[in-house]
Amino acid sequence: RGTSFMETTIFNSFKATGISPLEPDAILKRFTHTNPDEQGSREVLSTSVLSGSDWRKIERLVRATVKDLATEEARKLSQSLQSITVQNQLLKHENERLKESLTTKKKHQKRGKSLDLQQRKEYHGGAVSGLNPKQRAAAAALNFQIKINNAIQLHVLVKYSTT
Repeated sequence: RGTSFMETTIFNSFKATGISPLEPDAILKRFTHTNPDEQGSREVLSTSVLSGSDWRKIERLVRATVKDLATEEARKLSQSLQSITVQNQLLKHENERLKESLTTKKKHQKRGKSLDLQQRKEYHGGAVSGLNPKQRAAAAALNFQIKINNAIQLHVLVKYSTT
């Protein structure tokens, strides 16, 4: 309890914060060293690169930099900056939407394949060839076509041999 609640310590803290004697600007003096007009222009000029979303700061910078805002060049500059800022925002928004749709599409592609519990006939017993399923299906279709052609030829031979 000793030193923190001494009368001199309390009075010194009141004086430092401007409570006694009443001085409301005591703390503010620590932070502000310039007048408000200089501070506003310094705030705009302090950042080396302004982002596209800070179009108001860019406009303030143009007003502070350009001497005569009524000239054609000043208006063109202001309109160009505004147009570029709007285009930048639209492109950022479109980019965000495209990224979201891409992540959604990737999520759908990651679905696993279901396990085929009803295995086809060729898997039951016997050796399985080194062909993939499409190749096996094509080979089976070719064998079927060959059997049909053989049956047709046999039918034609039987028909003409009996006559």
